Amino acid sequence: MMHTTNFQSKRGQPRSPTKSLSRPKPDLSYYTNPPKSELARAFWRWHIRMEASFAITVMEPWEKVVVLSVLAILFTLIVVSLIKFVPRQLITMQRRAVYYIWGHEAEAGGINKLWPSLLNSTDSA
Repeated sequence: MMHTTNFQSKRGQPRSPTKSLSRPKPDLSYYTNPPKSELARAFWRWHIRMEASFAITVMEPWEKVVVLSVLAILFTLIVVSLIKFVPRQLITMQRRAVYYIWGHEAEAGGINKLWPSLLNSTDSA
């Protein structure tokens, strides 16, 4: 049996130890090299967390579109409900708290001056 060193192949031909390896086929440099600017790095981190949380990296492109569309619709519905319905609910809760604490409704000058458009409006939508 012939003794070989680290730099020789089994047939005795010398190998080149300085030959650079080619990049792996799926180029993962996007996931391992964050951007240089702070703002881009913050968005990059958010993007990576989203993909890791919902396992988006293992999905096919059409699956990514479906999942991200559902998440966008849910996010939009939550934001609209917070903007449209929460102020009115806070007013109702304030009125009930005043009634439970003091036993009578709040005077007309209190919360009515803060948001008169919310209290007197009739929502057509």
